[in-house]
Amino acid sequence: MTSNECYQIGFQLAKEMNHKELFAVDWNDNIDGVPDLGVWAEQNTSGIFEDVVEKGKQLTLEYEDYLKNHTIQ
Repeated sequence: MTSNECYQIGFQLAKEMNHKELFAVDWNDNIDGVPDLGVWAEQNTSGIFEDVVEKGKQLTLEYEDYLKNHTIQ
């Protein structure tokens, strides 16, 4: 078993809840017919996309800072 969140939270929680099936939500492969958002953003300049990316970075930093001194519980 590794120490990443999939094992530490996801798989153990699914086992405790007796789930027989899990679905990946952090998928990083290319899928035919599903556009690459990064490529789309480069081809379609949008301030909204840049704002969303910046907000995501800010939230990530806030979450990381919070978790340094707190547990998930």
